[in-house]
Amino acid sequence: MKLNKLFRVLSLVLIAILVATSFPLQFFSVYALPSGKFKERKPLRVGFFEFDGYHNVSTDDKGNISRSGYGYEYLQELAKITGWNYDYIDTNSKKEPLSWKDAQQMLIDGEIDILTSAQYNAERDKIFDYPDQDMGQSYIILTVKKGETHYTYNGFEEFNGMNIGFLNNNSRNAQFEKFAEEKGFTYNEKFFDEQSKLSQALEDGEVDAILTSNLRRLADYEKVIAKFNHSPFYAVVKQGNNDLLDDLNRGLEELATRSPFLNATLYQKYYGNNSGAGIALTFEEEEYLQQNPIIKAVAIGKQKPLSYFENGEYKGILADILKQIAKELDIEFAFTEVATAEDCYAMLNAGEAEFISNFASDFSWAEQNNIRITSPLLDLKYSAVTSNKNHNEKRTVATPRDQYLTLVFLDKIYPIENILLYDNVQDCIDAVKQGDADIVYLDTFSANEVSKHASNGMTAFFTNSINHGVSLGIRKDNPMLQIILDKEILSLSEMYINQIVTQHTMFKIDRYDFAELIYQNPFEFAMFLIVLFLIVVGILIYIIIMRKKLHKHIYNLAYIDELTGLWNSHKFEEEIPKLLQYAKDDLNYAIVSMDIKRFALINENYGRYIGDKIIKYVAKAVSELEINGSKVSRNKADHFFILLKYNTIDDIRFVLANLNQSLANYTDYNTDIRLKFNYGVYIYDDLEMPISSAIDFAELARREVKNSKEPIVFFDKNFEEQLKKEKRIEQAMENSLETNEFVVFYQPKFNMTTNKIMGAEALVRWNNKIYGFMSPADFIPTFEKNGFIIEVDFFVLEEVCKMLRKRLDEGKVCVPISVNQSRIHFQSANYIEHIQSVVDKYSIPSNLIELEITETVLVTAESTYNVSKILKGLGFRLSVDDFGSGYSSLTMLNAVKLDVLKIDRAFLSESQTSVRARIIIQKVIEMADKLDMEVICEGVETIQQVEFLISVGCNYGQGFLFARPMPLEEFTVLFDHSIKS
Repeated sequence: MKLNKLFRVLSLVLIAILVATSFPLQFFSVYALPSGKFKERKPLRVGFFEFDGYHNVSTDDKGNISRSGYGYEYLQELAKITGWNYDYIDTNSKKEPLSWKDAQQMLIDGEIDILTSAQYNAERDKIFDYPDQDMGQSYIILTVKKGETHYTYNGFEEFNGMNIGFLNNNSRNAQFEKFAEEKGFTYNEKFFDEQSKLSQALEDGEVDAILTSNLRRLADYEKVIAKFNHSPFYAVVKQGNNDLLDDLNRGLEELATRSPFLNATLYQKYYGNNSGAGIALTFEEEEYLQQNPIIKAVAIGKQKPLSYFENGEYKGILADILKQIAKELDIEFAFTEVATAEDCYAMLNAGEAEFISNFASDFSWAEQNNIRITSPLLDLKYSAVTSNKNHNEKRTVATPRDQYLTLVFLDKIYPIENILLYDNVQDCIDAVKQGDADIVYLDTFSANEVSKHASNGMTAFFTNSINHGVSLGIRKDNPMLQIILDKEILSLSEMYINQIVTQHTMFKIDRYDFAELIYQNPFEFAMFLIVLFLIVVGILIYIIIMRKKLHKHIYNLAYIDELTGLWNSHKFEEEIPKLLQYAKDDLNYAIVSMDIKRFALINENYGRYIGDKIIKYVAKAVSELEINGSKVSRNKADHFFILLKYNTIDDIRFVLANLNQSLANYTDYNTDIRLKFNYGVYIYDDLEMPISSAIDFAELARREVKNSKEPIVFFDKNFEEQLKKEKRIEQAMENSLETNEFVVFYQPKFNMTTNKIMGAEALVRWNNKIYGFMSPADFIPTFEKNGFIIEVDFFVLEEVCKMLRKRLDEGKVCVPISVNQSRIHFQSANYIEHIQSVVDKYSIPSNLIELEITETVLVTAESTYNVSKILKGLGFRLSVDDFGSGYSSLTMLNAVKLDVLKIDRAFLSESQTSVRARIIIQKVIEMADKLDMEVICEGVETIQQVEFLISVGCNYGQGFLFARPMPLEEFTVLFDHSIKS
């Protein structure tokens, strides 16, 4: 009979499952968005640097290599979607274990294809391509040895004078320097080349603490005393490897959809023990534990598996958690079993126990009972347990008296006359079994234990409305114990807590019990299947809608300019070749590069809000060209690209002239701005040419507008030669610093009244092994475009520091040396830290370094003001080059306290023939004198110019009349002679 009943029930289950799952699968297969195919590839070469917990490698006795770790497993999950295979590169060219620094260089050199665990910064963004999706979040940690009592968690005053170990050339070092400055403590540095040496230094006591990432499994002897700088980390590819980057982006997007909790799962798997690393206790806290090796506690029993006693021993979930806490603190807890909450409070008040093991995480409840509470050990949810034979219409509920659940929750749900009070939980359960009460609310762990066999007539129903945290209730007059236990609870690994809960709640249900449960509750089971079916369908519909929205959002980010709604440059370069494939033979096309003249000055004078409105105003007018089949995109700022259809060259001039005229005046309320434009045109007669090359040629033509009287310049072969020259320079610059091709020349600055040297300007020269000695005018503009100027400027700064250090060590006189700084520096996040580190490396007084910037930098970069103020605060001298060259803004003289104004040589030349120029120079000198600024005039070439400058109060000059730029040896001789004479 029982077998027949079981067979019928199982048949019902099978049919219900088939119905519930078949339709959603069909629905998803019809409507779900396809992931698309990924390109077949050779095995991807992955940079695999060993980092405990992130990249682990082990070899067995047979030589088989086993890999594991967060980064390794993440790539394996990605491979399930992309179909990729990997070739792990774990040694450098010297066959040494691969370091993070080695891996970066190998990616730059194309020796590997992909590298993970890369945090974003501006310098890396210039050499690597980042995907849209990160691999997880990381943060920086400071750890000391367990047992170290001097340091507490975030006890920043105690950190003063700490000896800290750092990894050489690691980005975390500068971040920690900023962190220490913000928190107000100082420290001593010691650097190591490898993580293993850094960890060993801490273990051996060579340093007090070490700075690392949480993406490292902590050693047993470590404890964390500070965490900061949460930030994402990525998998990166070599810049320009767009093919691989596209597949990586698609793979990461689909991985995030399929496994939204993958990051948390992997972190818990490989670093779960990190949160359980030893806590930092103060001397007073350590002393308390030594004086109290056994701490008395009280617990309510008969709440299996949460809290119960067996043969006098405290057991259960809470007992195992507290055993771990006692082990970490090297003490013992002695538990006494009581039946009621009232007994617990009585023991605490009498001093017979120091804490209660199971107390609600509610501050108000704690105050009512004159008790301190710790942070929650775990979250407790409740289920309603009923007996199948109870049918009381009043729905009476059995509950222990004087407990949190009773007095806070149940009196709000049930009338007071329906609540039956008992001494303990077990009595409540018995009352429901016997029919004296209808319901008892138990924590879900205990409810599962009570109702796990359907034959006992008890059924549990989960309720989401009743839940609270479980804390330890500490005696009111023992704050020290509260602090210690709170620290330990906060350091417990969530994975460890989950393991304990799992061990106590896993139980077997035999097939007969399960079948009987279904047989006794057929309606509820059928409703469950229906609800499950609806939930699955709802989730699938939600996923489809969200994926469509996400795809649209990603598409807009990748291809649409947010401000104007036009194509961006990526979309332009992608779509134009497709469009031209089907172009008619009788149609002609040109690529036009367009920008607004001196748009930066408009932004400065009228504000970014007006600047953005002007961009949209121009975009709207330019987009109207698309009516005739042309295509338009916005590249950046005020810069647009146009694919223009035309019949004759005159048509191009006509269209652009009309555009110029229609956009000539921008009017907005009281604002009336005259707009002028630059146009570079490339006749796109060879449609087989890559669109990127055509754009480059149009860009070259646009840049030549400044040398032309016309706003429209057409590309010609001379421009192509210029582009080839730039390419040659870029190829030649690759190893130029390593091969010592750059040298620093010095041009003295003279006090014209005494004829003595009062300073000098450091100027870079390039003696290339192929092209010979090149003038800065040949290579500096190219370096400015590609960003290499940053490395060159810092090379010059370091050479200047070496020279000054040598003279200081020899006891010789030094004068300030000015070093040119490109505008690109002011867009770099770590510019200030970098420049300070170079000066500190050679211990050069900052007032001997004069940072020379052009006034166009101050005018066009809003952030420059803040950076300049910081540099000035650090003691550096600041000078403005080319003052009066045509872009000057007097507001910058008010915003930034400058030391030196350098009058442009062209201005000085005009003074020989122009009375107005003489008057302006005189007034600039008077103004600078009142602002406590030095004035130096560059380009001094005649005695007459010297006499004029001295007559108007300018005593300092630089130019060929006095000395040309010269090598260091010549400058040293000339300077020493100047001092003696």
